[in-house]
Amino acid sequence: MKRRALLALLAGAAAGLLARPRRLAAQTRVRLGYLSGGRREDNAENTVGVLRDSLRELGWRPGENIIIEERWASGDATVMPRLARELVAERPDILVATGTTETRALHELTNTIPIVFMQLAVDPVSVGFVQRISRPGGNITGFMQWPQSLWGKRIELLTELLGRPPRRLAWVGNPGNAGSAGNWADAREAARRIGAEIVRIDVGSARALERAFETAKGRDALLVQFDFLFAVERRRISALATRQRLPAIYENRMQALGGGLMLRRRPARELPAGRRVRPPGAERHPGRPAAGGPGEPLRAGHQRAGRPGHRPHRAGAAARARRRADRVS
Repeated sequence: MKRRALLALLAGAAAGLLARPRRLAAQTRVRLGYLSGGRREDNAENTVGVLRDSLRELGWRPGENIIIEERWASGDATVMPRLARELVAERPDILVATGTTETRALHELTNTIPIVFMQLAVDPVSVGFVQRISRPGGNITGFMQWPQSLWGKRIELLTELLGRPPRRLAWVGNPGNAGSAGNWADAREAARRIGAEIVRIDVGSARALERAFETAKGRDALLVQFDFLFAVERRRISALATRQRLPAIYENRMQALGGGLMLRRRPARELPAGRRVRPPGAERHPGRPAAGGPGEPLRAGHQRAGRPGHRPHRAGAAARARRRADRVS
């Protein structure tokens, strides 16, 4: 799912948990708290900027009938609890969290203020965010992504690029990220299925990157978890991988655009909320999910048969990998 479409759905979910603007004529303003682990200059236009635009389309005018309070961690997970406390202290009407770590920080502070998460890299039931997928209950709803479930597909892409199955892998993650444990478990299981050895390298700060790549030196390939620290340091990570001649595959588009070799990601899935928000285009085709939306199954490595421009796979290994990846540099 495109980021702009996802943010539009997010705005719809958030607005659905608020009263209609016309019902708030007697109320001065609604307050929305926005918490992100990223850096504002990297993410504002494509995240909170799209959120503002989408809210306007729904009748909310930022700065007039709705005030958006933003907090950005700039890749430093250690400041997340403090930023979350600052937002909750503002007593907003609703909170928006960009990911797992942000959602956990807010969830630990309030069970009454509605929270909408943008994407989640863990099972929300297992971590206690919601009661059930079908009926979340409580004060939290949002979108699931689980990009770590694609580590097996990413290793297949690396196999095609290398011309052989990788035997010695390294996984890099941030221990301060609430989704790291599950991400590592899935990467380790994907490596076990092909008989590869894999080592875990934890990087909790930018200072640890040089040491991490020294540890990974000589490995066949590197698996990089998506984390806002790694997004902030994406160009440095790409340069270090190039210096070590280490093929690296990522979970997020931002990392690949920063010079990374390849990424493979997964569309988001919407959790049911009090108000159902349709994917863009769903109204034009009743009963059929929008392309790339929550109802469409992921078929890694294939275009849908019959779609305009569909071509059979007939090129070499590198070309196949390019089609199967979301981006290959």
